[in-house]
Amino acid sequence: MADRRQPDATLTVAGDESFVADETAVRSVLENLFRNAAVHAGTDPAVAAVALDGGFAVVDDGPGVPPAERDRVFDRGYTTADAGTGIGLASVATLAASHGWTVGVGPGRGTAEGEARASATAVGDGAAFVVAFGDRPAEAVASPVIADADALVTVSEPPAPES
Repeated sequence: MADRRQPDATLTVAGDESFVADETAVRSVLENLFRNAAVHAGTDPAVAAVALDGGFAVVDDGPGVPPAERDRVFDRGYTTADAGTGIGLASVATLAASHGWTVGVGPGRGTAEGEARASATAVGDGAAFVVAFGDRPAEAVASPVIADADALVTVSEPPAPES
């Protein structure tokens, strides 16, 4: 049986923006994004929650999400972790869509965007997940977390059920 314990992670919260949103939904989205970062970011992961104008981001110092996988990470059942279920990020997308939010994932390690994010968040240049509230697209709130908004892959509708 696979070991399902979550690794320890260092969490940093940055920014002084405030917003009004469903507390339970925001908590669930943050928990799933933190859990995902802790599992995929390596042996001693550092994770940051960054308040943005119109939303927030969760970034880590792991390997990032390869471009070929960005379109699929929110699909129900999709996982790259040995002990993963593929439910966490799908839940994030479903919750975000049900509240009219947009969620996106951006480039990581070895990219100009990742390097810009590392200097802006002091965490690293791994994965960056951006959640935008209301009718603002994630691309509109992603700076300084994502330097190139065109590189952000977003979802505004719930993922289709696994067939």
